[in-house]
Amino acid sequence: MTPTDAKPAVAALAADSAADAQGIYRWVIDPMTPDEFQSRYYERAVCVIRRDDASHFDTLLSIDHLDRVLTTGLARHPEINLVQNEKTITTSEYVDDSGRVDPVRATRLFRQGATIIFTHLHQRIPSLGRLCEGLGRVFSSRMQTNIYLTPPRAQGFAPHWDTHDVFILQIAGTKHWTIYDTKIPLPLQNQAFDRTVDTPGPVSMEFVLGPGDTCYIPRGAIHAAKSSDDTSLHITTGLIAFNWTDLLLQAVVAAAMSEVDLRRNLPMGWPEMTGDRRLAEEYRARAEKLIAFLASAAPPFDAIADHLTPDYNSLSSGLLRRAIDSNHLTLASVVRMREDAQARLADTPGHCSIRCGAKELEMPAMVLPALEFLQRGGPTPIGALPDVIDDESKLVLVRRLMAEGIVDAVS
Repeated sequence: MTPTDAKPAVAALAADSAADAQGIYRWVIDPMTPDEFQSRYYERAVCVIRRDDASHFDTLLSIDHLDRVLTTGLARHPEINLVQNEKTITTSEYVDDSGRVDPVRATRLFRQGATIIFTHLHQRIPSLGRLCEGLGRVFSSRMQTNIYLTPPRAQGFAPHWDTHDVFILQIAGTKHWTIYDTKIPLPLQNQAFDRTVDTPGPVSMEFVLGPGDTCYIPRGAIHAAKSSDDTSLHITTGLIAFNWTDLLLQAVVAAAMSEVDLRRNLPMGWPEMTGDRRLAEEYRARAEKLIAFLASAAPPFDAIADHLTPDYNSLSSGLLRRAIDSNHLTLASVVRMREDAQARLADTPGHCSIRCGAKELEMPAMVLPALEFLQRGGPTPIGALPDVIDDESKLVLVRRLMAEGIVDAVS
């Protein structure tokens, strides 16, 4: 996918294949190559990518999107949050008694210098859902978006570090970024910045992002941003990745499920026994059992893999159109299943299941060969499905899968 092809494609992609996901990833870091990004910057250093194309991210988000979210009266705190570096803004200043954000009061505070933060819009806006889904597939990570709308010459947060990596996608306006020396490389979630004790070190980098630019900031890099003379709009796309500690913690849980000694309570009165030699010996004995289990057991990748399929609502995009189109399906209609769909026998006897994203459907076991055929066959005429079910049942099955956003009509 070339850069010129990528922009319109991202608006239409469902990120339902590895190729689509790679296209989204390349579009975000273009013109840098994935090899260069992963070898020089990923989890290592801040990366700034400037472009001469101010419209590069126009297919993702606009002020009109934010206006609709804000003024429908349906948004609640903390879906929308207001911050201002040098001023404390309480929720009572812009949230009514029912928890809804008052658009008039929120806009008034924005005009007075507050940054409006729209959280998790990837669950509302399909283009952001597709962005998260595509990057999530590439990085094997959970993803989220926070949208920052900052008035001119304003700053939302004081210098801080995040406990997850982020891609900054500048949509409109300009923002001046300051990067300080990293104090804790790759911090865990419980190593969050605490402004009562943590302070930024020397400035290591400064740059301005304009419309269409990208910046990657690894977790732990202390940063702050201030808008220039115009209103700034950017998307912070967070990579909520799994690390080796997460995997090892799952392995400890698996070991405890197997070894009863690891499940026993600590001795009564243990706080007074922490210097006791016998207590230390019991700890080491259990540590040896744990190490022996970890050395012999398979790594518990499956225990965390299930958390890689959050619902970005891109499955739901276009459901009404699919429902209408499904009425016109014939046995000659060609359909395609999403690449990330997985069919298998269910735990319930006589049933199978098809899982796609966070969605899982249970069906009669007799349709499993048809599901598996769709899963591995690419674009397929409905009539070509295995004859384990009759022609009418094939149409019923495909209509159901289309209604759930798992199958699309190709022609």
